[in-house]
Amino acid sequence: FLTSCGLASGLPMALAAMMTTLALFGNMFSKLFLGKASDTYGVIKTFVCSAAIAIGGHFLLLTGMTESVMAGAFLFGITFPLSSVMMPLFCRLFWKGETYGAAYSYVSMFGTLLASPFNTLFGRFYDMTGSYHLTIMASAGLVFLALLLAGAGKTQVRSQSLQVR
Repeated sequence: FLTSCGLASGLPMALAAMMTTLALFGNMFSKLFLGKASDTYGVIKTFVCSAAIAIGGHFLLLTGMTESVMAGAFLFGITFPLSSVMMPLFCRLFWKGETYGAAYSYVSMFGTLLASPFNTLFGRFYDMTGSYHLTIMASAGLVFLALLLAGAGKTQVRSQSLQVR
């Protein structure tokens, strides 16, 4: 929806279309770095940092200023690897050994089923309001919710490691 979002913000077609390209570059580059950052700094710290950056990208999309919107599109691209790269790493924190495969398949299935209605809902938000602001805010809110859940996960992981000791 980024090209349409750019057009609705008054950007020329070339710049609006570039928003999608920038988001895909953000997606690609963040996938390359999230795994390494997770190994270096830990899964939860990496997730918190990347989710905060993604939320910042969402808010930059709302500014309406060309440079900020373009930067926001790039940072918005980090949103996608939060699930594709970080979710298996989170599952590895909670499920070890043989239980990981089954647990990850359930988590992945649940995530896909949960995400499906939101794609339609985001289009409905535009139809209801004539703007992408609600869609962007809802997306940022969902990333923020994931950020809160990661904080809860950090507490759980910490308590599990204390029990092991």
